[in-house]
Amino acid sequence: METIETNDDIHIDSLYMKQIMNMLIQEFETYTNTSKECSVLRWWKQNGTTYSILSKMAKDIFGITATSIPTEKLFSKASLVIRKHRNRLNETSTSIILCINSWLTCSFKDKFQIEY
Repeated sequence: METIETNDDIHIDSLYMKQIMNMLIQEFETYTNTSKECSVLRWWKQNGTTYSILSKMAKDIFGITATSIPTEKLFSKASLVIRKHRNRLNETSTSIILCINSWLTCSFKDKFQIEY
């Protein structure tokens, strides 16, 4: 069944987009006028609810890794796990194996009493 878009639908969508843009502009203006004397991450943690739209954008930006080295290491380790004779491992099993390996080789090892 085909949906027919009317001029009313288009008008409502454009009003909604204008409202979102106005909210974003107001948030940005308020944000630029506030002082930020602590670390950036702490500031966004404390003020994330005040600036709901901008905080989502900040999380996207700060979530980007600075280098591709962690990704390359993960792919390298994954190639050691997923071999020709282990080709039936599903996504969950592979994820579990890689996570356990990461946990055992990182600083968490010192925090737990692990005996081999």
